[in-house]
Amino acid sequence: MSLNNITDEIYSKAAVSTCIISAGISFIASVNLIWSLCVNKSEKKTPAANITLIVGNLSMFLYSMSYIFSLGYNLYETPMMVIHGFTLASAECCYIYYSWARGGDIVRRLSKLVYNIMNRIFAVLLPTVVVLDLISIGIYLFFSLTDTIKLILLVQSTISETFFVAVDLTLVLHFIMYLKSIQIDGSRTRTEFILISQYGIISCSMAAVGFGTFGVGFITADSNLENILIAVSSVFLSLQLAVLVVMKLHISWVVVAEKIRRDKSSVNREVALRYSAVSENLRLSKQSESPQLESGVARLIV
Repeated sequence: MSLNNITDEIYSKAAVSTCIISAGISFIASVNLIWSLCVNKSEKKTPAANITLIVGNLSMFLYSMSYIFSLGYNLYETPMMVIHGFTLASAECCYIYYSWARGGDIVRRLSKLVYNIMNRIFAVLLPTVVVLDLISIGIYLFFSLTDTIKLILLVQSTISETFFVAVDLTLVLHFIMYLKSIQIDGSRTRTEFILISQYGIISCSMAAVGFGTFGVGFITADSNLENILIAVSSVFLSLQLAVLVVMKLHISWVVVAEKIRRDKSSVNREVALRYSAVSENLRLSKQSESPQLESGVARLIV
């Protein structure tokens, strides 16, 4: 076996190991989220945002698994590339939709103008990005990768990534502004918004690293380096969605804890009111008995 073959095998195994980590992260996140939704009886129906988060994590799991098969068995045929493109596009769209669904209220609190603009952009560009991703998948299926096709795919990728980056930057800036505003004025705020801001910053940071690493791997000429970078990017892209799952679970735990605290507070208040009522009745009873005792004593003396 030549030195080049040994080097290729080392890079391939490293990339496969990295993708296994990515798949594990997405699988664990999906199982925990599904389990939480099944156990949490307070949510009688599952919101669309939660379903989107499940689909996003499962898509990243399938993306990582398909890449493992591509590397392990040298399957770079068109069907496998279609699976790569579809699952990655699905994960990206689910991530950006859920992020805006949870963080949009914070943007609206700070700037209604930015919120309205982003809502309109979201309504137009998200369906456009989905359509473009489907078109790129169709190109992989029916066309060979000529220079013209590569240019079309590059334009499509640029539009999609620009949209994702714009939404991410908008959310991160408003999350930071929101947390700073709380520190400055010391005002009371909902714990949910604080958690969304904190976890949102972490998730957006993971997304930035993941997309950046993927972009560098996509344009590099070294196939071994490309495999490693794309595998590493899959870990960060899995983490971006896993962080959102942790945020969801943390918020659910806080909501349950606050409900228990309110229930205990109401029970204590009810007990205190009952105790006060009993004490008042005893006091009135003693006051009504005192004149009768005094008159009885007076008659005995006479």
